[in-house]
Amino acid sequence: MIYSGAPHETKTRKADGVAICLDQTATKVWKDSGSEWVPISERMIKIRLYCAPIHITVIAVYSPINPLTKQMGDECDKFYNDLQDTLKDVSANDMIIIMGDLNAWVGQDQQKQQQQHETAKHHFPIGKNTNRKRKEWLTNDILKVLDQKSKAFIEWQNNRGSKLESKYHKNYKRLRKIAKIVTEHRQIEYWDEVCEDIEKSIKNNDLVTAFSIIRRLRGGSKRDENMPVQDKSGELLVNSKDTLKRWREYFHETLNVTTSIDQDLIDQIQILTLSTTEERR
Repeated sequence: MIYSGAPHETKTRKADGVAICLDQTATKVWKDSGSEWVPISERMIKIRLYCAPIHITVIAVYSPINPLTKQMGDECDKFYNDLQDTLKDVSANDMIIIMGDLNAWVGQDQQKQQQQHETAKHHFPIGKNTNRKRKEWLTNDILKVLDQKSKAFIEWQNNRGSKLESKYHKNYKRLRKIAKIVTEHRQIEYWDEVCEDIEKSIKNNDLVTAFSIIRRLRGGSKRDENMPVQDKSGELLVNSKDTLKRWREYFHETLNVTTSIDQDLIDQIQILTLSTTEERR
């Protein structure tokens, strides 16, 4: 997972972010190509792969919606300026793939949009992936509320720009609030139940069960690969060779420290002698 988001100082729950997820094959190709990536902004990220005989530049974007205010207009201008500058920096010999959420809305043909949504739901059913592991704290009641919220969102999107937009938007916000409340309540309830199970197992000297629950909750360990690394001047390094060179430079300067020892201090150290009894021991 290669991602770009808002700075830690300005990060919020609703902060924008964009990522590119690579499978094992694509990850190997990317690493063999030099692990080149550029986090352009919280709405844009770029990676470069070498797929013989050509290089492929992938730009993942999260486009802002059509501007309704001056601030939104400024965000849109910045986004498209960043995209244009990014495209200019790409080699003319590269194949370019722009992918992501483009938030495209054209015209007011609501009937056609509704037909497209119905067709998409038929061919691409949501929530029916049997291979996806279900969260343990999820209940049928929560899934029902989430389904209602999803339908309300689609209704709101289908009526964007119409007289009924406000009505459907309010309904979506209401269901979103309900979904948030019931989800948070269930999560608290679930963790209380898990803690009680662990505590009960420990009291009964059943450490096997206790640690099995803890291991199950812990899951896989977090990997800190491809963390952003900067050079001495503060410039972000975008490929693995420069990153390894910087780490080598850092540890060389950190571990190879020139030290000096005052001989007078060494001479002042008293050398203790061992007694005959201690020597025999």
